[in-house]
Amino acid sequence: MKKRSIALLFIVSALALILASNSAFARGAHHERWKGIVIGIGAAILANAIINHNNYYTDRESERCSASAYIPERNESYYHGHWEVRDEWIPPTYRKVWNPAHYNARGEWVEGAWIQIVDKPGYWTEKRIWVAARSR
Repeated sequence: MKKRSIALLFIVSALALILASNSAFARGAHHERWKGIVIGIGAAILANAIINHNNYYTDRESERCSASAYIPERNESYYHGHWEVRDEWIPPTYRKVWNPAHYNARGEWVEGAWIQIVDKPGYWTEKRIWVAARSR
């Protein structure tokens, strides 16, 4: 990482020197001098941002974590209790679909209607919950 930063700084400096060199136009020397100073300042700002971009984000993340840390007060029952695994029923979900008109198995005509069908079947799952001890 350090080698890339040094190489990038060298490239930016070389480009700044090339762009800041005197041109063949018949202007005053002070005009080109100020152009070189402005380019040099811009290159320095850009190089500093490129080299220190990791430090900026890590500093901001540490500030965010330390500023938003909140520890709620816990009563005594929080420390006395146990974990239990309980079965929980997740009910099925349904959706409405159009059932077009048709003949049924007995040969009778059935009009079209909206019917509900199971979209996702219900199932049992294990849920881990904290059971606090009873107060004495």
